[in-house]
Amino acid sequence: GWFTQKARILRSTRTKYHCDDCLTDHLTDRSGDETESWIAKAEAVFTENEYNFDNTIYVDSLTKVEFLCNRCEKKRTKWPATMLNTKKGCPPCDREKGNKKRLEIRKKEVLEELLNTFSGYTFELSKFTTVNKNITYICDQGHSRKGTPTNLLGGSGCRECGIKKASKARQTKKRLWVKK
Repeated sequence: GWFTQKARILRSTRTKYHCDDCLTDHLTDRSGDETESWIAKAEAVFTENEYNFDNTIYVDSLTKVEFLCNRCEKKRTKWPATMLNTKKGCPPCDREKGNKKRLEIRKKEVLEELLNTFSGYTFELSKFTTVNKNITYICDQGHSRKGTPTNLLGGSGCRECGIKKASKARQTKKRLWVKK
């Protein structure tokens, strides 16, 4: 039938179906098999059941797909190829997931560094949740203290032992100064 369309759209290489009726017929004819195929690929990439693809319709790579994020329970849309290639769907949830992973890696690195640097110390590791929260530790001289792992690693260890070491160093410098 007759239809009106802007010249820009008719010249477009994005679609060969310029008539809305033809495009609708084309989409309903082919959407079933290709949608199932795309959903199978997406479920293979997102194995943790992060997204619900029940109402997803895959048209082509130039049309965004709609899906439901199971974590934040919001509908999201994304380019199909981008979603599969980057293995990312819901931006806020992906950021949160990435931050948690980075924090776990940092926590593990700090814990190993604490145990290596202060081998004579005893740490209450059950309360070690993040690197900036206080934990209780007992130094090799028996002093019990609270402090953050990052502060402990940034300093010289136990505060009382550190004060004693610093005062001994000052007294030694003072004696050397007086002798000259």
